[in-house]
Amino acid sequence: SYKLMQLMEEKGISKNELKFIHKSGEIRWWSVDAVKLSDTRFLGFAKDITVRKKYETKLKESELFLEEVQLIANLGTYKYDFKTNTSVNSVLVDNIYGIDSKFKRSYINLNHLVHPDWRKIIADYFDEVVAKKIPFDKEYKIIRKNDKVERWVHTIGNLKFNKNKELESMIGTIQDITEKKMLEIELLNAKLNAETANSAKSDFLANMSHEIRTPMNGILGFAELLKEPNLSGSKQQEYISIIEE
Repeated sequence: SYKLMQLMEEKGISKNELKFIHKSGEIRWWSVDAVKLSDTRFLGFAKDITVRKKYETKLKESELFLEEVQLIANLGTYKYDFKTNTSVNSVLVDNIYGIDSKFKRSYINLNHLVHPDWRKIIADYFDEVVAKKIPFDKEYKIIRKNDKVERWVHTIGNLKFNKNKELESMIGTIQDITEKKMLEIELLNAKLNAETANSAKSDFLANMSHEIRTPMNGILGFAELLKEPNLSGSKQQEYISIIEE
């Protein structure tokens, strides 16, 4: 229509997706490609893309739902391509690492986010995973890029190999488990403290038993001596005095 051409001219549009109301009242989408021939003439093509737009809407809704679930579970997703040496992360993974869109997600840069105490452990473990072709499943510490805060993460990933058995990619999830690890550490410390207290109690009772047993042996010994039939009165008083002491 002339209004459509006028709109495209005003906005300098040569290709666009536009929404129309069908005569039945249904909202439909068109994909319009047009070339301006003169001030009042356009040559173009229009294609009904309503079905595609519906699927795109459903896909967007699914993506938003997945993102919301990931936020609730504090669980992000990633795909690392070993050929291009780059990683594609969900927003939550970037939040966990404390990185933004400017951060180059190469193997070296991502490895630098691993806590120094864990870098060799993770490198050795990854070599084992690749050699045995088993899933990556490890808990370790990282240092966030933006605020340098130490966090615990749990990374799970499946490796994909090509026909030549060359490693191509790794796809998986990363979860921030810092609160869980802190709780585990607290429980472990509480257990160690309880075991230490129990050991101290056992040592105390053993020492007290020894301290009590030693004088009691002496008391019982002198009590036996008091049973002697020919014991003189002075000796009897001496033994009784010793027992009292």
